[in-house]
Amino acid sequence: MLPEIIIAIVATGAIGGFVVYAWATAHVRRDWV
Repeated sequence: MLPEIIIAIVATGAIGGFVVYAWATAHVRRDWV
């Protein structure tokens, strides 16, 4: 695989993981409040 593809996959995974983490954190806070 090309380095550009690997970087794109890693970046997408990081962004997706951050979105999921942010949503889960907001959801948990909402439940606890």
